[in-house]
Amino acid sequence: MPRVGLFIPCYVDQLYPEVGLATLELLERYGCEVDFPVAQTCCGQPMANTGCTQDAKPLALKFLSIFKDFEYVVCPSGSCTAMVTHHYGELLQGSEDYAQLRRKTFELCEFLVDVLRVEKVEGHFPYKVGLHNSCHGLRELRLGSSSEMMVGNFNKAGQLLSGLKGIEFVELKRPDECCGFGGTFAVAQEAVSCMMGLDRIHDHETAGTEVMTAGDMSCLMHLYGLIHRQKKPIQVMHVAEILAGRQPMALTPIGSWHHVTHDDTSGTSRERRDIRSQWCSSTLAWSIAVVRPFEARQGGGDSAGVGAATRACLADQAAHTVTLRWLPRGIRAERHKKRGRCSLGQHTGRT
Repeated sequence: MPRVGLFIPCYVDQLYPEVGLATLELLERYGCEVDFPVAQTCCGQPMANTGCTQDAKPLALKFLSIFKDFEYVVCPSGSCTAMVTHHYGELLQGSEDYAQLRRKTFELCEFLVDVLRVEKVEGHFPYKVGLHNSCHGLRELRLGSSSEMMVGNFNKAGQLLSGLKGIEFVELKRPDECCGFGGTFAVAQEAVSCMMGLDRIHDHETAGTEVMTAGDMSCLMHLYGLIHRQKKPIQVMHVAEILAGRQPMALTPIGSWHHVTHDDTSGTSRERRDIRSQWCSSTLAWSIAVVRPFEARQGGGDSAGVGAATRACLADQAAHTVTLRWLPRGIRAERHKKRGRCSLGQHTGRT
């Protein structure tokens, strides 16, 4: 049983914990023993991308100390994985521990295909899907073939998704074009970033995309913002969510997302509300989404399809709700009822 250290990017930790939960479920489904080190912090990519490489070095050293003893390190993000495998070398020159860490750090789809040798993921996803190829994953990790290289056509995320029943991939005109996010680029060059994002969305619209997916939630966050503000019908999901069995939801503001989970054995659907239970920017401890089945729990209903960590949270967290508002210094959580806490380590016995 492979022992995996789960490396969760900051924006997933703070804004999209359901992506981290889906990643956990996938890895456990394929026999991994998964540990989430709560001491992990930002990998340092924002500093490095802005040119402040020395400010990123303490974070690289901390990352190394936390993850060096795991058999594998897996992350649901191409850009954060590439930071560790392709850019830490400048910060940690001559470190044998880093050389070993680099060889065992993988993006999620890369790990499933190249290490676990997963050939087909069972599931049901009857939608027209547009696959966005994020730049770091495509051109640094080589998770797929890019148009500028004379190589055979391949895509590791597409390979995994193709096994789902009913899925239909749309044909994009520019399948490996940047969405314009680029981290701090989206702040420094807002107008250019937005135009690049709108170009990508137009390509998906023209192709008939119903669900846009990618291996990087940062790119999807950028594209979702443009989609939502223009009230377009395209829905956005991370690859891990689709592979873990989540189904599309109606576009709603962040903080009030709804998932519809399909039960392949019974043919029924259950609507569930994701509730973000705790936001902890000081430690970046992962706040797991707490799920409450709507039909539910009146007759002691089953919570099929819900991950083990989340099931442990259901009983004492189901009544709590959280709404989010953007403030100048980040996100404020307003709790309409008493605040509940649910961390991965707390409910799985992991620290």
